[in-house]
Order: sequence, then structure tokens, then C-alpha cells
Amino acid sequence: MSALLLWQAVHEVLTNSPKKVQLDRKQSATVQHLVNVLRQWEDEELEVEESIVVDRIEDEEEDPDYDPLINSSARYAIPTDPDNPAMCRIGDQLVDVDLVQQAVDYYGSFGDAQHIGKARPSWNTVNKKFPFIKKERHLRTLADFERNGLSINLHNAIKWVSGKLYEKVEHHLEQGHILHDRDLRSMAMEIVAVNNLDIRFKASDSWIASWKKAHRITSRKITKFVSRKRFVDAAVIQKKSEECVKHVQSLMKGYKNDEVYNADQSGFVCEMHTMRTLARTGSKDVHVVVRSESNMKKSYTVMPLVNADGGFAPKMFVVLKEPNGKFPAKGIFPTHNLIVKAYSTHMMTKDLMLEFFQDCVFDPRMPRNMLLLVDSWSSWKDSAAIESVKPRTRKLKTVLIPPGCTGMIQPLDVGVFGQFKRIIKIMNAYAQRNHPDFHLSVRDNTLKVISLVFWQLSHPSLKEWVKQAWYSSGYITQHPLKYDTPTNLLFPLDVAQKCQIQPCCRPSFIICLYCTKKICFHHFIEEYHNCS
Repeated sequence: MSALLLWQAVHEVLTNSPKKVQLDRKQSATVQHLVNVLRQWEDEELEVEESIVVDRIEDEEEDPDYDPLINSSARYAIPTDPDNPAMCRIGDQLVDVDLVQQAVDYYGSFGDAQHIGKARPSWNTVNKKFPFIKKERHLRTLADFERNGLSINLHNAIKWVSGKLYEKVEHHLEQGHILHDRDLRSMAMEIVAVNNLDIRFKASDSWIASWKKAHRITSRKITKFVSRKRFVDAAVIQKKSEECVKHVQSLMKGYKNDEVYNADQSGFVCEMHTMRTLARTGSKDVHVVVRSESNMKKSYTVMPLVNADGGFAPKMFVVLKEPNGKFPAKGIFPTHNLIVKAYSTHMMTKDLMLEFFQDCVFDPRMPRNMLLLVDSWSSWKDSAAIESVKPRTRKLKTVLIPPGCTGMIQPLDVGVFGQFKRIIKIMNAYAQRNHPDFHLSVRDNTLKVISLVFWQLSHPSLKEWVKQAWYSSGYITQHPLKYDTPTNLLFPLDVAQKCQIQPCCRPSFIICLYCTKKICFHHFIEEYHNCS
């Protein structure tokens, strides 16, 4: 069936035309699907989700004229080897740049290149200390380096980095790993850091774009239409949302912003991946590798609390699914900011809700007078049960968000959980590529990751980001100050350097917002970095 004929049939249905195109059963079903999509779009009940995959362009050769220095911030320098940018050619030898610099410093310490001051050491003297200075003419090379400076040839170095990056990308695509432009940037900077290339280079967006084009790596956009239609009129949901916001705003006048909280539970899958990846251009199917298919379905529940002043509660509630609903006798990894409970499923129950109130809401560091905003889950309505665990010295008023409205007016849904999950996805993808023996689905590893992410999200520098969720939901009217997202702060463009936990030489993958150090995966996650 041609696209024009298909469109004609859709047009006839939408306009109630008496004239109908003759369709078979399969064609009729296709037309009805398209009509439903268009009508849901018209009713503003359709969301468009876009994802990007990176792929190779099949049957095309690499661009022979590609210059890796294009769109980079690099500058030309002298005189290192094209195939080994951290090595300097002395005669027929390749010598580490740092070692050559030591020879230059030693030779120059006896006088400058114009032979002013003390006499320079003889070739025999220099050769004994630096055996790669095999001939007397090599002393002139040292003098030239002293006069002009010894540094890596950036053109050669970046060309080498480009080649190494392609090797790594090819490997990850063959392994079915999920890749994004952010990962390409991280890998390029890791190559620079691991090989001690002392160059001024930043894998900018434009450099990555040129590199992908030259190596026939493309970003393919996939568009999905996801129906969010509810069996309630959209106008009714809008009206209920507005009424709820106005009611909460009137109540907030009796509280400080740091006494107004939102609590919500969210299910996180144990192996969380993004819906986009890099792939070879022209590939019809993109397959990715996961550690375990069952881990894509296995979930745990987190329930944080955020206040209207941009802060998180000190503790976050976590429910893990465990055999028989119990943890093993050896116990679990101890974290400083999680309340972890075991149950036969990861779903919350009324009993778990009461433990959440006891351990998190009524934590000694929480306000004594609170306004708590929650969704329409039935257990929240049991005020008598909640009252039974509330200390006498505490005051608590709970407001329920109407069904169907949480996506519009629940702060955690509006602006917090998205970044939370995105950071975990980045960590999972990095672990899959660089630490294949580290499994996020393992209980203790799961706790390390969510504890560390929650801790970073709780940093004071992110208060304006949290306030934005309350502002977007309509509860506060003062626009937050300018802020950067947690993802951008934790994983900036230049994050891939040398780990700053001494004496580690691994490449860093994250910046700790508390100590501001760039830290490798091993020291941040596996060793559970807790600098405070």
C-alpha cells in the first residue's frame, strides 16, 4: 500500500467522508493506529520521545582528507613523533618526552644556548647520565630544545588520539555497548590522560561531530510516539492540578520553605540503560549487550524527600527485593544516608510506609513542623496509622495530589527523578565499558551507587536545581537562580584526567561536588568515596 493511499484512507476517517478506500484487514488496522495517534496529538495526550543511536556508515571508506586538528582548540608545537606523541625522536631512537626534558634541563643548567656562564658538560658526561645521547651532534638537539622549548606536536598527538579513539569505538560497537557523544568525549580525554599527553586539547562538540563524519560514525535519531492517554478528560486533570497547587500554596503560608516536603517512590531497574547509542551508519538493526536480561526487569524502589527550599532529607528510603524478604546473615553494605529494607518484592507496603515515616520523615534532623505533599497511593490516606508512629513533639500535615496529576505538579516527578536516573545510566554504561567485572545489579554495588548519587544530589550547589522542580510544579513563584544540572557538574567536558586520589594513575570519570576532586571509578564507587 502506497503512502499516498494510506494518507487518503486516514483523511477519509478523520473527515467522516462517505467515500472509503478499499482496505484489507491489516491495512485497516494500520489506518486506525494512525488515526488514534493523530487524535491523541490533537487532544495533547501524546508525547514524542526522541532517541539517538550511533552507527557506522556501511560500505564507505574513511575521509582521507580529514584533519583531526580541525575544530579543536589545539595549537601546533614541536617536535614529537607522529606515531608516538609522548615520545621524542633523538637520532634513530624514540625517547620519552619527560626523559628528554630532564636531559635538556641538565645540559642547560651549565649555561644557556649561547654558552654564557659555566662551560657545558662534554658529550661523554651527558652520555653517561643519558645513554640515548649517543652522538655529539645530539647535544645540538638538546640546545635547540632548550632554545625553542620541548613540547608535544599537537597535530601529531591529536591525529594519534583520533586513531586510538576509533579503535576503542570499533571495539565497543562490536561488543554491543551503548555509546553517546558524551562517551566519545570521555574516551578521547582518557586517551590523553592515560598516555600523559601534555597538550591543550578539548574534545569539543564540533570536534566530535567532525570526527564522527570522518570515520563514518553517525547519530541516528529514532522517534517514538508514546501515548499517555488517560480515561479522564485532560481538562479535568488540568483543573484538579490547578486547584491542588492553589490549596498547597495557601497552606505554605504557615510554613517555611524548608518545612514543606514532597515524598515519592520510584522504581529503578537494576541494570539501567539509555534508549540511545552510537552505531555504524546504515545499520538496520542496533543490538546492545546487557549483563543479564533479567536485570533489565529486576527493580528496587527509592523514596527520597525534597523540600521547597531546594534541600533533600538526610535519609532516603530504599526497598530491595530479597529471597523470603530477608537480607543474608552476613548483612549488607553500610551506607551513611540510606534506610534499606528487604521485602519479597520491591513494592512499597503500608508497613514499609510506616517505617519510612519513622526512619526518614521523623528523623531527628527533620523539621518538627512539616507539610508533606504525596501522591494518591491508598496507604498515604491512612492518617490514623501515620499518627500512630508520629512522635508527640512532631506536627505533620499531609496533602494528597489528585490521581493523574503527579506528572504535572509533583516536584520529584517533574524535575528530580529524571536526573537521578540519568546519572545512574551514565555510571552503568561506563562500568560496562571499562569495569566489566563490576555489576550494578549486585546488592552491595547497587547500594554504593544509589547512596553516592543521592549524596551528590544533596550537595548545596544543587539547591536551585531542586527549587526549579517546585517552581515548574507551580508551588513557588520566585524563579530560581541560574544553575547547572547535576549531570553537567558531575561529568563536565574535561572530567577525564588523572585521578586525584594519590597515588592513583587511573583516568577520572567524575567530579565529587564536596571535595571537587576528579576521581576514577575505582576510588569513587568501588572504594565508596565519602570525603565528608
